[in-house]
Amino acid sequence: MPIDQPRVRQHLAAFDFASLFVEELGWDHHRGVLPVQVSGEMYTLDAIAQKRGMAAYVCQCVSIPP
Repeated sequence: MPIDQPRVRQHLAAFDFASLFVEELGWDHHRGVLPVQVSGEMYTLDAIAQKRGMAAYVCQCVSIPP
């Protein structure tokens, strides 16, 4: 399956990683939550896609951890 580069760029520009992984890269939908602590602060990683045991997560936070 060839990758549609303009659509990939659109998803990246829109921060639409779920569509990027599922629609463009052919990954499967995945749901789950992974709490992670970085430098004493808690962050929630939301699973968006998975492929053969590898999961892709997004972190929707106000600031980027150090």
